[in-house]
Amino acid sequence: MRRAAELHRAGETPAAEALYAEVLRAEPRNAGVLHVLGLLAHQSRDFERARGLIAASVDIDPSNAAAHSNLGNSLMALGRHREAVAHLDRALERRTDYPVALLNRGICRLHLDDPEGALGDLSRALEMLPGRPEVLVNRAVALRRLGRAREAFADCNAALAGGPEDAATLMARGAALIGLDRPADAAACLERAVRLAPANASAHADLGLALTQLARLDEGLASVDRALDLDPGLADALSTRGWLLIRLGRHHEAAASVERALELRPRFAEAWTVLGVARKSANRLDEARACFERALEIDSRSTDARGNLGAVLMEMGRFAAALEVFRPLLLANPPPDYALGQLFEAELRTVDWSGYAAHGGAIVEAVTRRRQAVRPFFFLAVCDDPARQLECARMYAERHYGTLVPEPFMPRVAAAAASSPPPTDRIRVAYVSGEFSEHAVSYLIAGLLERHDRARFEITAISLRAPQDSDMGRRIRAAVDRFVDVSAVGDAEVVAQMRALEIDIAVDLSGYTGAGRTGIFARRAAPLQINYLAFPGTMGISCMDYIVADRFVIPPQSRAHYFEHVVYLPGSFQANDDRRVIGAAAPSRAECGLPERGFVFCSFNNTYKINPAFFAVWLDLLREMPDSVLWLLGEDDAARRNLRGRAAAAGIDPARLVFAQRLPYAHHLGRLTRADLFLDSLPFNGGTTASDALWAGVPLVTQAGASLAARMGGSLLGAVGLPELITNDGTAYAALALRLARDPALLASLRARLAVNRSAAPLFDTRRFCRGLESAYATMVERHRRGEPPADFAVEGP
Repeated sequence: MRRAAELHRAGETPAAEALYAEVLRAEPRNAGVLHVLGLLAHQSRDFERARGLIAASVDIDPSNAAAHSNLGNSLMALGRHREAVAHLDRALERRTDYPVALLNRGICRLHLDDPEGALGDLSRALEMLPGRPEVLVNRAVALRRLGRAREAFADCNAALAGGPEDAATLMARGAALIGLDRPADAAACLERAVRLAPANASAHADLGLALTQLARLDEGLASVDRALDLDPGLADALSTRGWLLIRLGRHHEAAASVERALELRPRFAEAWTVLGVARKSANRLDEARACFERALEIDSRSTDARGNLGAVLMEMGRFAAALEVFRPLLLANPPPDYALGQLFEAELRTVDWSGYAAHGGAIVEAVTRRRQAVRPFFFLAVCDDPARQLECARMYAERHYGTLVPEPFMPRVAAAAASSPPPTDRIRVAYVSGEFSEHAVSYLIAGLLERHDRARFEITAISLRAPQDSDMGRRIRAAVDRFVDVSAVGDAEVVAQMRALEIDIAVDLSGYTGAGRTGIFARRAAPLQINYLAFPGTMGISCMDYIVADRFVIPPQSRAHYFEHVVYLPGSFQANDDRRVIGAAAPSRAECGLPERGFVFCSFNNTYKINPAFFAVWLDLLREMPDSVLWLLGEDDAARRNLRGRAAAAGIDPARLVFAQRLPYAHHLGRLTRADLFLDSLPFNGGTTASDALWAGVPLVTQAGASLAARMGGSLLGAVGLPELITNDGTAYAALALRLARDPALLASLRARLAVNRSAAPLFDTRRFCRGLESAYATMVERHRRGEPPADFAVEGP
């Protein structure tokens, strides 16, 4: 035994092992020899043999703390972390000051998704082994998982100061930098880790995550796929791959990848969150909600899961529940990106205005300082400054799409042929939308699609969501030459399909709305790309060549704040359908919940467009007109309750607020005829809701602001021949509305003019609008075929 120990210390392992085996033959229950032979097997990476030998030693002598610790170490190497913890517990029961056992138990707890327990063990180990890099690095991992990225970063720097730069420390540091929202620094750090340890799957996976945050999606996917080549069972890589596939528009593939990660680690909170996002992308909202709730059960601190749960509740119309989910996000240090905007939107949708000034001001300040506090679409309802709207859109575009580099595009007609006669083939236009269904965009665009001149234009509808079996969905499909469902196809494949179809012009009818897929346009699906209709503002991204507008919505003083080139149409920018049907039997006032007598002010804009200043004006109108009511869209219980509460606080009978529910479109238009005057909102005017009112014969009073979204009402009124209903400040808005309510003859004359103008003025002349837009398309294509870049231009009216 003594000779074996001498040989062991001298590094002559085979000779020592032979002598140990000879001793064991003489004394089969010698616990010490079994333990030592187990250690030698572990050093030879024969972990199963090591586990068996050390387990036999422990059975004989359960009092040996070192044997329990080393058995735990062998079980760790076999991936049996729960069993390892049990033996490390026994080692620490027998010897409380055992730093190696604490270190290994902390590592096991990380594998078991218990970062809180791991942090406790690793902090105790660090007290006994101050400055030890391996302890610091693992504690950094625990801190990062607990959302304490700054402390994790400090531990990594301390580890690097105490030893050479190694892959494990660089990986932990890279993860901490991701948590600190420094993805560029993280990627640089992780690239060094990959160079030091090219066979380390986790290093490649973490690099993929950093590249994802930099929107370098193709590179990120390549890194993650390399990680999975090295270790197909790496749950972190499978989860990151799922997130990348979602970003690439391939949510069906994403779900499969994340489900595999959850088979390997059922309590993997981040993977549950990614699976929820995949389900949400597929419009499976109940399943998405369940995934986010499961993630929060596992890790209540997960801001990603919380933010996504709130977002899916918003999409489900459960605004009050979403508000309570969002509130804790602002307590995080720092709050996650877009948390303030999410909270403020939920507050506006429930008409909780308690933080209106503070939260609105903080969002504007954040955008001014180039901080990601709000997504561009909701910012249109917060701020009327087109310069800040541009800044918000540019930040968002840079963050999510800035490094997507399109492949070189080969146009159908080369610039070299510019001197030859124009081609005789049709201009191919693709309308791209996630809302080819019973939706406001389709209500506006259906007539346009039907009126296109098929001798000159070939029309394709690219549907970003699975088509619905609805009247409008069927009408859209019948109106186009080709309907392509790409709901289950990734962005790159959509681009390939559109290029194969040789599309000349791609029209984005979704923009930065929830249904949009800007990644398709960032990859350049067509030679010419247009931002139109659903997102009434600049997208701030270079892949969009044009924005469709008119001289009113983008006046000269605002032109500099629109990133796209502007196409000015005659009349209004808004397409309208002159075939929309008003329900044949309009409901009575009583059926609408309205009084039989008295004036009906109406505003069917979404509640997030209502703000305290405008609501105060509306209440003043009710006060001045004692027999009047205010008719609003009120789907949310909290919104109805809060609006009525504010009316009561202002001395107005809450019963004078009448709330309507959503109805089929024709029935909705029919009930609109029972309103006397439509009141527009600011800074986000009504779009489809405003033109619906005019189509139903209801005059509209609007206040024009500075941005496109704040000038839509004025555009509609100008194009329908009622420009006198446009006001430029709150005082004039209130005075005009009150004057019309008090002067029945004046209001009747406006209604009569509107009835005539509906068939004569440009706003509802779908054929004339179509010819103007087709003229714009032809000009764009002609410029492109001559080799000229996009430029502002105006289409002259008939």
